[in-house]
Amino acid sequence: MEFIKDIFNHTEPYDFYLVNPEGKAICALNSIDTSTTSLTATLNDRWELSFSVEKYIDVNNDANFVLSNGYEYLDKGMEIYIDRIGYFVITEGPSVQFDGYSEMKTVKAESCDVELENKDLVTFYVNTGKTGSKEYTADGNVIEDKLTGNKILKRYVALYDPDNRQLSLLDLVLEKLPGWSVGHVDESYIDEEGNTKWLIPYKRQNENGEDEWFFVRGTFEEESINVYAFLTQKVAQAYRCVFTFDILNRTINCYHISQLGKDTGISLSTTNYIDSLSVTAATNDVYTQFNVAGGENLDIKYVNFGEITIDNLSYVLKEPLVSKDLIDKYEAYLKYRGTHWDSTKNEKVTYTLDDGSSKEMTRREYYSYLTRMWGKYKKVAAEIKNRVPNDGLKIDWDTFKEDELQKQLDIYIDAVNFILLEYGYAKKNENGEPIKKEDGTYETILTGDELQLQMRKDGCWYTYTAYVDGVIPNIKIAIDNIYKSDDDKVKPIDKWETQWELYGVDELKIKIKSYQNTLDTLKQNGYDKPYEVSENTTDYYQVYQEYSQHLTDAQAALQERESEYEAANKKVEDKLNARTPLIGECSLKKNKSFGFTDDTGNYNTLGKTVLNLYVTTDYVNENYLITSLDDIETYVDRAEDLYQAAVKELSSQSQPQYIYSPQIENLLCDENFSPYLNQLVLGDYIWLEIDDRNEFGGHGNLEKFRLYTFSFNPRDPSEKFEISFTNMIKSQAKRDDEVFLLNSSTKNNRNSIKSNTYTGVDESINAILTPELLKALTGQLTSSPGFTDAVGNVCEYIQCQPNSVLNITANLTKVNKIVGTEAEFEKFFSKYIDADYINARVVIANVGEFKDLTTEVANIKTLLSGTSSTETGFFINLNAKNTKIDEAWISNLVANNITVSDLVAGDITLSDKMRILSDNGNLVMNGSTMQFLNPDGKVGIQIGYGTDSSPSIIVKDDKGAIILTSQGITADAITDGLIVNDMLKNATISKDKLGFSVVEGNSQGGVDITQIYDASGNKWGAQYEQTITGINGTLNELTDSINNTKTELDQKIEDNVPYEIRFRTSNGTTLNSKIPETTISITLFKGTNEVTDQYDNSHFIWERVSYDSASDTYWNEQHSNGTKNITVTRSDARYGACFSCSFLIDEEIITTRKIRYK
Repeated sequence: MEFIKDIFNHTEPYDFYLVNPEGKAICALNSIDTSTTSLTATLNDRWELSFSVEKYIDVNNDANFVLSNGYEYLDKGMEIYIDRIGYFVITEGPSVQFDGYSEMKTVKAESCDVELENKDLVTFYVNTGKTGSKEYTADGNVIEDKLTGNKILKRYVALYDPDNRQLSLLDLVLEKLPGWSVGHVDESYIDEEGNTKWLIPYKRQNENGEDEWFFVRGTFEEESINVYAFLTQKVAQAYRCVFTFDILNRTINCYHISQLGKDTGISLSTTNYIDSLSVTAATNDVYTQFNVAGGENLDIKYVNFGEITIDNLSYVLKEPLVSKDLIDKYEAYLKYRGTHWDSTKNEKVTYTLDDGSSKEMTRREYYSYLTRMWGKYKKVAAEIKNRVPNDGLKIDWDTFKEDELQKQLDIYIDAVNFILLEYGYAKKNENGEPIKKEDGTYETILTGDELQLQMRKDGCWYTYTAYVDGVIPNIKIAIDNIYKSDDDKVKPIDKWETQWELYGVDELKIKIKSYQNTLDTLKQNGYDKPYEVSENTTDYYQVYQEYSQHLTDAQAALQERESEYEAANKKVEDKLNARTPLIGECSLKKNKSFGFTDDTGNYNTLGKTVLNLYVTTDYVNENYLITSLDDIETYVDRAEDLYQAAVKELSSQSQPQYIYSPQIENLLCDENFSPYLNQLVLGDYIWLEIDDRNEFGGHGNLEKFRLYTFSFNPRDPSEKFEISFTNMIKSQAKRDDEVFLLNSSTKNNRNSIKSNTYTGVDESINAILTPELLKALTGQLTSSPGFTDAVGNVCEYIQCQPNSVLNITANLTKVNKIVGTEAEFEKFFSKYIDADYINARVVIANVGEFKDLTTEVANIKTLLSGTSSTETGFFINLNAKNTKIDEAWISNLVANNITVSDLVAGDITLSDKMRILSDNGNLVMNGSTMQFLNPDGKVGIQIGYGTDSSPSIIVKDDKGAIILTSQGITADAITDGLIVNDMLKNATISKDKLGFSVVEGNSQGGVDITQIYDASGNKWGAQYEQTITGINGTLNELTDSINNTKTELDQKIEDNVPYEIRFRTSNGTTLNSKIPETTISITLFKGTNEVTDQYDNSHFIWERVSYDSASDTYWNEQHSNGTKNITVTRSDARYGACFSCSFLIDEEIITTRKIRYK
């Protein structure tokens, strides 16, 4: 970054430009509110920029406001270019403010190295020796020993190799970031022993003239990590280097920590630019108090009197720094609590435990015990209240496909095995592996009543029995039913519906309400008494009796469950009542007897002194964490482990180091400092006036400190200019900031301690195996006494396990025979192949012999054939274009031997002089007529056209009389008796042709009743119609009355048919690392009819109940609008949670269903 002074020695402001992601400048921003602009630059972190822009601007100061440049384009993803500084990416959508008169956008951006966070390295292996590791994929880096056939690696991947990008870690990392390149990389550094370590490969030849490489080799095995985190955390720690990012040129620079920064020679003291100098405990120096946290929201409150802090004042509790009175009282306070840094000094008390035994414990240990038991009983109470039959019992498995059923079966079997392993019920073999039964579940140590009793104590019986006795058998039944007819299908097991021990308090109340509603409906319709039942109809009195018994049983179960719930809550309350006094007794402020508070309960002088001695920081150790499957008892155990780790770390962090923070004048405004401005480079050293003989600062010696951050207003540099330095850790007479720089994590609080692991590095000389060295090593190996036995043992194991899966990675494998289902080769060489089928895209061969060849197309250059025929030969296509045939051959060979049967022609054309005659002369055909003659030569049948060109047909009988012409049959053709009834067409004879009277039928084909008369000559039909009309009217009225009564009854029954919610889950009800989430979908039934689609999402409201009521409230608010399915994650069900779905009509809860997750 460059600072430029104008003629008045003022630092010139920087111009801002809006740039699109392609790097094209759109415009200069001309309405930035200077007072809002701020830029903070940090050595090994992203730079942060913020400013505000007015929407409209008065360009000419004439009150004519126009839209400011680029205002509408300021949005997430766009870039800001600051002249002489670099590029910044807008990482979040700008906020918009409007005060009624003007509009303004506030923009927040980060330096363009944030782009490295958006690219992930997936399955990124370097120098691991594994398949796919980068050293093995580099071109020409693997050679084959001609003697042994072994593949030998030439060299490993170095941090940076400008001459071989494929073996350069930085280049490999930047393959996905074409806009970035490598800038400066230190070639080497000198270690503490004075040895040269190479970061860029150093090559020399040995005495045999072979290349030898020397460089530090890091090993990395990353499944998925973004580029920025990989460089600044993994690579930085492995190579002990610091990365800086040139955001002006988009280059990455890498400096070894020992070579980072130059000495600027700039010295600051109270006599020139330092207004004041504060000396405080450094980030990695003295800490007397930790705020302790683990991974996944784990803390230590449950084992530390409800507090997340621990302290260690062992270093500062010394005279004359503090009084002896304070020392004695504070140590007494720690001993009483059981938290003294010297654990042998802690007081112990004998306590009676819940199992009746007695045990000596410190008060802190007893507090942990009470918390553990409180959690145990709280879990018991919640389970009693929220217990529901497992959702898998209610699923209609017959609606699933076979593959879906198999998947669900595997899920539930895994869930059963998890329970058996988690609680220690699984029986194991001599190798410690669980023993599987034929159905896939593990054998158990206990069986029968013993297993049930123990599972009830452990709280897993209801889930286990639901899976084993209900869900899994029902899934298997559904699988078998797939191939059965509807009549042969087996019904699922449903005894669970009235197995009341499977129901908790809430679910029993719902069942009782449902039973009562059904009974009320049946009673209102008179079904509470016996009545005569018709065949094939439902006996509702029997239904009434069954539901009455269910109601009685459910009410009795509810009383029992409520009694259990009350007893469990009593134990919860007892533990809380025992735990609460301990918090007060062990509190520095609440327990007045410790001597740190006055009569009003406020800290006295001693108490305030202690508070001032606390230097607090965050201690985060993600190696200690909890999962969604962990209950409070497990939480307490993990919290105790975290507590002990934090105590140990604090004991090592409680030694004094110092950080120096000067309050400095704005150097940009001082003309005397102008020559040094452009030497202010992050990472460089500046000298501060320090006096080590005074532990808390002073005047005297100059010590150098590394410039870590600076902050200023680039639109008005004169406004402010603040700088800070890295924490220089003092060890004897030496200061350095290595621990601070290499342990700091991006975007983490610098004032924190984070315990984790990082990739190791091999700093020794990188020696690559040469063929000679390899042969020497293998020779020693094969001649060693144990080699033959070891190989024999491996081979024997393979022979003994013929069905096992064997994974062999080798350059050459020789075997007598390979038998298997499928094989895949890139190249396959064989002298002889015996196969039933060969399916290939291209076959290339010198010689081919086939008994039977079938092909769509054959391109044959030369055809040698002994015989060619329609059966055994070849079809050859000859035509006028491709064939010339001798005319004599056609005349002599073809024409002389052709018959009509040989012709495949479309037409035979006759001239007017030509006729066709049969051999016997009875058929004569010319161009217009065909005649058939009798033996006397007379025409019997003639077909053709007459002289007038009209169609003509003549047929004569055996006497020569014409009986048929083109006008029809003649009278000679009809004789007596020739025409019979069947020969007449229907409805072709009219009544006036008949010799008798006819009564015509009506439109229905019958005789109309109006045409019928009685014996007196009256119309009998009219009287009949009047009678029938009266009867029909009476019947219709009766039918309407019956239908109305039935409709009213059906509606009453329909209105009282209970609704039921059924759940369907995608991954069961147990979540773990393999099953991180599941989707719960609902199906609504009214009686036996599904009615889900009749109601929208707003009718289905979800609620979560867990141990974390605050999170429950937030979760419930997020799902208050209603939905028919939810996704439950491990974090949603942490420590166990109950999810319920209520069906509402007109804001009234009709029915509710719950499902429990662990």
